[in-house]
Amino acid sequence: SISLLRIINVPARGIGPKTVAALQKWAEQEHISLAVALERLADPSGHVPKLLPIGPAARAALHRFASLLAGWQARRDAVSVADLMALILDEIGYHNYLLDGTPEGEDRWENVMELRTVAAGFPDLTLTDFLEQVSLVSDVDNLTDELDAPVLLTLHAAKGLEFSHVIIVGLEDGILPH
Repeated sequence: SISLLRIINVPARGIGPKTVAALQKWAEQEHISLAVALERLADPSGHVPKLLPIGPAARAALHRFASLLAGWQARRDAVSVADLMALILDEIGYHNYLLDGTPEGEDRWENVMELRTVAAGFPDLTLTDFLEQVSLVSDVDNLTDELDAPVLLTLHAAKGLEFSHVIIVGLEDGILPH
């Protein structure tokens, strides 16, 4: 559910915090997960009670996102992981989202393309098997702002994260950047 919350409005698709809160409340009332709630929204034959605090535009945005997820899930075993990634990246416009005119945007897009290249190296693996082969989530992804302690991690694990202070131990001129 945490992963779903991280992507539900990235890139922005008109699903704001109030809409997410309404969806979560409805899922809790129905005793279902957020993923199942979205599946129900994507199913045109399913009975979905009104999500009272959201208007038609937010409901339509949720339905579009739920339909995207359903489409990707339907294709995940029929295409390679690299092809599925290409489809998802294209359908959500992730290229334009990341390429914001900054060097960091270029770096982020290069990282995504590197992951796609890695995925292409495993053409026979299912998505589940591929995810078992590569670690996409590290302990650093689960850190909270309330943590009042130093965090030890590699330079590569820190990429894309923001810290107010960073100390790189053993840094030698001419070695980094490599």
